[in-house]
Amino acid sequence: MKAMNVIKVLVTLIVIGFISSGTVFAGKTAIPPAKDIRAVIQETLKYPATAIKDSFEGDVEIIFTVNEEGKIQVEKVGTKDTTMATAIKEQLAQVCCKDILGTYNQHFKVVISFKLV
Repeated sequence: MKAMNVIKVLVTLIVIGFISSGTVFAGKTAIPPAKDIRAVIQETLKYPATAIKDSFEGDVEIIFTVNEEGKIQVEKVGTKDTTMATAIKEQLAQVCCKDILGTYNQHFKVVISFKLV
């Protein structure tokens, strides 16, 4: 009876040790591509001069995909100001996301807030 209890305890400890060590060897958790793309877009987009001149402020919703070459293909820019939409499309045409893996042919939605200070 004691031997059976000792075996149960040893098996339990081995299982717990195996499960807890599995996370140690798993390595770094992958960052979702959407966060990477959002960071690239926020670093790249500049407040368009025409929007500053027109005193445009507010949120701009961008829906896009990334093609195999890493180029952003804008599907929709949600804003009331057409010059702002055009300026954002032009800026995003210059962005390359080729280094971000697993992003091709997925739809992304990013909301950027523009505010004059």
